[in-house]
Formats: sequence, C-alpha cells, structure tokens
Amino acid sequence: IFIYLCCMKLFVYGTLKSGFENHHFLENSTLLEKDVMLDGFSLYLFIKIPFAVKDSEEEFIIGEIWDINSDTEQKLDILEGVDSGVYVKYYTKYYFEDMLIYITPEKKVESIKKMKKIKNGIFL
Repeated sequence: IFIYLCCMKLFVYGTLKSGFENHHFLENSTLLEKDVMLDGFSLYLFIKIPFAVKDSEEEFIIGEIWDINSDTEQKLDILEGVDSGVYVKYYTKYYFEDMLIYITPEKKVESIKKMKKIKNGIFL
C-alpha cells in the first residue's frame, strides 16, 4: 500500500530556492509560486546563510512557495537543524492556508539582528 501524505505549503527564502545549493531537497515537491512577498519578516545574512526573523508587518522577505510532503518535511527538519535549535518551524497564513517557514529561534534573534540585514528581502 502506498500512502502519499500531501501537502504542506513551505515558504523558502534562501538556499532552498531554485538555483541554490540546497534546492535538490525539494526535487519531489511542486513549485506553486515564485517571487512571493511575505510580510512580517526580515532577512539577515550570517556568513553565507540567510536567517529570517519575525518582525513588524512593514518588513518583508521574498521567496518561493512549494508544496512538500511529510517525507520532505522530515528531511528539511534535519537540514535546518530544528532539533539542535539552528532554525525553528513557524506556521503562518498564506491567504487562508497554513504555511511553514523555517525562522530564527527567539533566543538567537538579538544576535542575528547584529548581522547584515538584507534590506530588499531577497537572498541572492
């Protein structure tokens, strides 16, 4: 018996985007939208790694929305270091649906905000 558990919307803003080094983790997923503006977040760069931070509604980041299955979500949890506190899973709304985004844990926000802010919200 094959059970395909589908789907969770995922917002990606960094190395998981199309054309970047970790994009292969989304190879079994479906791209829904590119160049999406997500309000309420800021983007900071630590070395070459982007970190999203929950912020005021005036702030925004730009990324892609993907449909992922539970297997991909589990792989991404490992990649993003969820168990070790590198990123946390945050659920936000996109229109009327829940959408997952990996963001900076609250305890690291202050130190991440000392890094370079990506003012246009786009990780290149």
